[in-house]
Amino acid sequence: MIVNKPVRVSDNKENEVRLTQMVFMMTVMAWVALITGVVICLFNLHALTNSNTGIMVGIGFLVGSVYIYFIGKAMGLLNIRRNERDTD
Repeated sequence: MIVNKPVRVSDNKENEVRLTQMVFMMTVMAWVALITGVVICLFNLHALTNSNTGIMVGIGFLVGSVYIYFIGKAMGLLNIRRNERDTD
């Protein structure tokens, strides 16, 4: 059984502000992870082998930054689509 509850406009605005802040913070975290990964990789280029832990950690930061960025953007886009669906 679905019950429609009235939602205050201020609740919607609060959720939008929180989501915008979350997307922004995830973007910042993604950039920090990317820069950290590049720096770690640059300092560990002396031996390009799979036993070089530093370069493996750097590559992990590079890959992780892409995931963080896309998850943050997807959450923002899903919220936009939900808002469009709710207004129709």
